[in-house]
Amino acid sequence: LVLFHAPWCGYCKQLFPVYSNLARQLAHVRTLVIAKMDVTQNTIADPQQQFQVTGYPTIYLKITGPKGRILEYTGLRTITHLKAFLLEHLPHPFNPSDVRDPAYDYQLDELQEADDDYVTRDDLAQCVMKDD
Repeated sequence: LVLFHAPWCGYCKQLFPVYSNLARQLAHVRTLVIAKMDVTQNTIADPQQQFQVTGYPTIYLKITGPKGRILEYTGLRTITHLKAFLLEHLPHPFNPSDVRDPAYDYQLDELQEADDDYVTRDDLAQCVMKDD
């Protein structure tokens, strides 16, 4: 799954947190790569013009293998809709109940930024309890 974006694009900036949370939630899916590409810093080597990027943000899913194809995502820009799109089109779908909790990841990121030492689940639990 690739997000083509431009840094000056307001719609792209709105999508970044959603897309990052999606990537975190599905990081365990070994058959899926979630990436983003700044089109102002990179060029698309696409001689067959499979990726028609005419506006931003643009999201494509490239399915590899014998039934490989490229699909443009045109749905709502929410985690729920993006996951539904992936479940519908991935040849090896993931279990939707087996996704990671982005709230846990967010709190873990905050702890890691505050202290570069190793953070355990117990540390996170204490942090969450202090915030309650």
